[in-house]
Amino acid sequence: MKRLILLSGLIFLLFHSTALASPPKSEIDQILTEVGWSEEDLVNYLAYYELSLDDFDSSEEIRQLIGSPISNENVAELLVDYDLSRQELDLLLSEFGETVDDYTFIEDLAIALTFYLNHESDINEFREFFTLTGLTDKELETLFSHFIKLKDRVKENEMDALGRRMEAFQSIEDMTTLSHSQKEEVLTIFSNLMTALGFTSHYYLKDTNGIETSVNVNELFQMDELYGNVLGINLYNTEGEYLVDFELSEEMVTSQFLLEFGRELTEFGTLAGALSAQFHSKLPETASSLWINLLAGIFIIGVGIIGYFLTTQEAKEK
Repeated sequence: MKRLILLSGLIFLLFHSTALASPPKSEIDQILTEVGWSEEDLVNYLAYYELSLDDFDSSEEIRQLIGSPISNENVAELLVDYDLSRQELDLLLSEFGETVDDYTFIEDLAIALTFYLNHESDINEFREFFTLTGLTDKELETLFSHFIKLKDRVKENEMDALGRRMEAFQSIEDMTTLSHSQKEEVLTIFSNLMTALGFTSHYYLKDTNGIETSVNVNELFQMDELYGNVLGINLYNTEGEYLVDFELSEEMVTSQFLLEFGRELTEFGTLAGALSAQFHSKLPETASSLWINLLAGIFIIGVGIIGYFLTTQEAKEK
């Protein structure tokens, strides 16, 4: 009996230690050679799926996740499957700011291709809307890529906490009745939201002569109107890299357009989140997309509150 218990314990320890071990370095090096990657490239790829090398028992499991490296042969097969020419494939990817060279594995390219074909009309609608705010096609592509990468940094519990804080303001009909501390809370929530979105921002007012004057969100809250100026919003990522530049006329800011702008922006982010979810569908259990839905609701409310301040204050002046 003691021997049986001892043997069982040894088997358990052996299995447990094996389960926690990553594949041998020689096998990982073989994968890197096949793909043409460095170990850092592989680690970064796995990190997108919230995985590390320690999550795999064998190199075969890694191969099953990453798929097959892109080659001329499997790209040709993909074109046949989708009834596309290479020129049509390149054109479609270019609409999203991508090329075939941006992909390493044919399975990832197939996921993106299916998604883009199914949502090409949606992207065109977003492009048409955001043109009204001065957004270029290149900036739209940049913004889409930014939203896709958000999956790595957004935490659902943080979004849930922001949502609960915003609930206190949803039932308030007249935002001008907010106390100083409540206004400060709205500003703090908006700032936290921008951080969660991976944005840093710069605001400015541009007059009819094209002269720009920097302004912050707190100052915008105190304004009765924009006095004929255009409100400009420069967005950067947290590394300080320029992303996009929106320009909103006074009419846009003091009307339902601002709320529609918030909706369109969050729906655009939701679309990018859906593509991220498609990539994550390669995993046995797909990661939740709750985070992007929470972002959407909170951002719409935040944009609506800012617009409401300017609208009601302008109405009082009249």
